[in-house]
Amino acid sequence: MPTNESSTISGETNVFPDKTSALRLFFKGFITPMACPEDFGKSLALSRAKERILQGDGTRPGRPVLYLDLSSVHPRTYRAFLGSMKAIIAELYRHHEAECLPLCRFYEPKLYSGIISGEADKLDYMDAIDFLARLMHKRYGSTPVVIIDGADTPLLYALSGGYYEKAHAFISHMYGTMNDNRDIKKCLMSGTTYMNHCSLHGGHYLMDNCLPSSLRYSLGFSVRETVDILASYGRADKLDEVLFWYGGYLTEEGEKVCPGSLAAYIRGGFTPGCYRKNTFLDIYGRQAYAGEKFHGWLTQLLTGPLQIIIPRNICYGDLATDEGMLSVMCHYGYLDIRSAVPADDFFYELKCDIAVPNQEARSLIHDLIR
Repeated sequence: MPTNESSTISGETNVFPDKTSALRLFFKGFITPMACPEDFGKSLALSRAKERILQGDGTRPGRPVLYLDLSSVHPRTYRAFLGSMKAIIAELYRHHEAECLPLCRFYEPKLYSGIISGEADKLDYMDAIDFLARLMHKRYGSTPVVIIDGADTPLLYALSGGYYEKAHAFISHMYGTMNDNRDIKKCLMSGTTYMNHCSLHGGHYLMDNCLPSSLRYSLGFSVRETVDILASYGRADKLDEVLFWYGGYLTEEGEKVCPGSLAAYIRGGFTPGCYRKNTFLDIYGRQAYAGEKFHGWLTQLLTGPLQIIIPRNICYGDLATDEGMLSVMCHYGYLDIRSAVPADDFFYELKCDIAVPNQEARSLIHDLIR
C-alpha cells in the first residue's frame, strides 16, 4: 500500500485540483467503504476531508474526527502486527489525551493511560475506538466521524504473512464495535481494495469487484484537468506522453490519469518512467501465490485485452488464488476492468473485459512475471 500519499502530491497543490469533494460520493451509509488505486491521492483527500469536518461550513458546525491511519501496518508476523496496531492506537489516544483523559471515571483513567503506555490488554485495544468515541461524544456533545485510512492493509499483509485468521479476529472485533454505534456519526473506511459493504457488518470481510469505475477512479485527474496542470508548467505538449504512461483508466465520464504518477513525472523533469512502487510484489512476492493460470493471464494481457470470469466477491482470506490475485491487481490499478456483466443467474461471478491501462502498469507487470 502507499506509505504516504499525502506527500506524493501535496507539493503541487497550487496547480493540482482539489478532489476532496469526490469523497461525498461515498458518504452515504453509516459505515461506508471506499477504494481507489494506489497513488490516486486518497490519503491527501482524506486528510483534507478531516479538516473540513472539523471546521464545518456555513450550514453545519464542525464535528470531532477520529482519524486512524492503518496504511503502514504491513508486518510479516502476528507479533509485529499486534505491535503496530497497539502503537497506532496509542498515538491516537495520545493525540486526544488532553481533551479526553479528564472525562474518564472510576477504572477508566488507568485504562486510558494503559493504552498509551502499552500495558493494556489486547481486548482493550480492540475496543479502543468505541471507548474513545464515547469520550469524544461526551466532551463535545456531538458524535465524531471516524475515518480509517488503509482499512484493508492489515488483512492483505496478514494473508501473505500466514496469520490472516488471527489478524482478522482483531480487526473484525475492532471494526465491529462501530456497527450502529450511537457515539459515532459516520465511519469512512478507505483502502486500495473495495470492501463489500454488507461484510463490514460482521463475518469475514469480502473484497467486492463490482465497484463502478466512476467511483473507483473518482480521485483521478480528467484529461481536461491534466491539460490544465501541464499548461501551468508550460508543457501542454506532453499530454499524449502522459496519457500513454499514466492514463488509460476509463470511466463513464472519460479517461482518468493517476495523480501520484503525474506528480512524480513532473518532479522528474517531465521524464517518462515507472514511478510507482510495485506494492503487489512487495506484499506477495514474485512466486508466493502466482499460479500457472495467473501468469498466463498476465502474459496475454501484455499483448492485449482479455475476457476473464472472476468472482463478484472474494473473502480476503481466500485471495491466494489465481482469480483472487488478478482481482487484487485490478483494485491496485495495475489492470483495469473495462466492463463487467453477470456470468451466472445468481450474480456470483462476473464476465470481465480486462486490460493493462498504461505503460507504467505494463512495467509493473513485467517486473512481476519476469
